Amino acid sequence: MNFELSILAQLDDVLFGIRERFQKGGSWFGLVLAALAIVGVFVVAHALTKRQQRAQLNPRAFDPESVFLQLLEKLPLTDRQRKTLVSFAADLEMEQPAVLLLSPHMLNRCAQRWRERHPLSEANDRSLAEFLAVVSPILFPSTGESTRSDAPTPCSSPATAVDSAARPAPAEP
Repeated sequence: MNFELSILAQLDDVLFGIRERFQKGGSWFGLVLAALAIVGVFVVAHALTKRQQRAQLNPRAFDPESVFLQLLEKLPLTDRQRKTLVSFAADLEMEQPAVLLLSPHMLNRCAQRWRERHPLSEANDRSLAEFLAVVSPILFPSTGESTRSDAPTPCSSPATAVDSAARPAPAEP
């Protein structure tokens, strides 16, 4: 609505010129053309205002977190498994949390990065390994690949990947 009022304020000079033209003997065709122009300006202003309001109501179409949540909903995971993966991605502050679901390599490298941030007791480390052992076949049913990788991932910087390649890999249960 404010946009329409600003257009009205700018039309004052235009309307003055039209009024002056018709006082000097303008034609009916000119009057109809001027009326159509004014109506057209209001229609365009109204359409732009509605479009702007609609854009403000609808958030960005692509939100990485909502895409991740939608993907998790489609997978046959328990609520606890979903919550664990969501908190896992949030704790790693991942820009694109859906990368956890791309491959077992990604999931395990992110788990390794999470372990580096949060040293675990042996029991908790085992429960994380059990969680990964249960979730990996659900997320990646057709892969028979090894679940370890030394390639950099979105969970690690290149320096972290080099450091982890120099360290011996932990024994998998």
